Amino acid sequence: MLGINGKYSQSDSIAECALAIAKKLNFTTGMVNVYIHFGTSNSMKGNIPGAVENFLKAIKISEKTGYINGLARSYNLLGETYEVIKEDSTALSMEKKASELAKKMGSKFILASSQNDIGRLYAKMGDTTNALKMQMNSIKLFTELKDTIDISFMYRDIGNIFKMQKNYDQAQEYYLKAIKYGGDFMKPSAYNELGDLFLKQEQYSIALEYANKSMIFAQERDSKEAIKSASKTLSSIYEKTGNHKKALEFYKLFNSLEDSIYGPNSMARVNKNALNYALLAAKEAEDKKEIEHQAQLQQQKIIIYSVSFGFILILTLAFFIFRGYKQKQKANELIAKKNKDILDSIRYAKRIQTSLLPTHKYIDRILSEKDQSTGA
Repeated sequence: MLGINGKYSQSDSIAECALAIAKKLNFTTGMVNVYIHFGTSNSMKGNIPGAVENFLKAIKISEKTGYINGLARSYNLLGETYEVIKEDSTALSMEKKASELAKKMGSKFILASSQNDIGRLYAKMGDTTNALKMQMNSIKLFTELKDTIDISFMYRDIGNIFKMQKNYDQAQEYYLKAIKYGGDFMKPSAYNELGDLFLKQEQYSIALEYANKSMIFAQERDSKEAIKSASKTLSSIYEKTGNHKKALEFYKLFNSLEDSIYGPNSMARVNKNALNYALLAAKEAEDKKEIEHQAQLQQQKIIIYSVSFGFILILTLAFFIFRGYKQKQKANELIAKKNKDILDSIRYAKRIQTSLLPTHKYIDRILSEKDQSTGA
């Protein structure tokens, strides 16, 4: 809430304490939320490298822990940050990632926010039809969520599209709606857009009134981006009205803020942060790939060892079965031989017995002779 009200130093101090506690407890979700806060705070203060650095930290932890909500929010806000430094293609890529993740987890808020940002980027690329379609969808989602602050952003961005189409009456209507819903939070941006709107219509006094209001609220919020935008509008108004001294004064202010936000050193830091993250992500991906490869090799070893052990076991069982078979066969042969020897002995004994005993003919003859002698 303090961040929304522009009290960044107070909110950052509280966030520092929260981060220390989260780290001590290893509360990764809390760490992600704090890094997202620091990213947003730095972005609002014009510290784009600091914003990118913190959003990338949030993305890294979210990817590692599978915190999809943190990942989607980080991509959404990182896309908005890249849009600020006019890296629209990168911004669009980030917002599309955020949108897909939001759909996956069913987050209306992140989906609405990312679709609005995609719509705004489409408008910059000249595709106002799809831009309006995306932003109308966002208004519907934010209305369901009763999120008046973000609805105000939608109205402002739709006003910008109508201004691009030179439909100035509708543009003014949506800018005023943005102020109504967003209050002081939206005033620096919406008042500046109204100043630019009336500048384009050559109504310089009204344009100056709105641009001055934008500057007052921007300075109250200490928003470098808003001060820069108001300075540009004021410089253009004073140039058109012939006040070249004031025009130069605000142009210098605009130029100094432009350099601080988009200058070579700032952009180099942004690119360094992005490169470091990309290298770290690549290393982690390579490490993960190596771990998976080692796990696959380990699994293959286990399979090979299991098959080898099974084969050896089968061979061992086959050996014992074969040996048992041979032993049984040998025993059967020995029994058969003994049986044969016994049978041969019996046959031999029978032959001896037979040779010793008188024959039937001899017995019959003796009996017959005996019968005859008895009869005589």
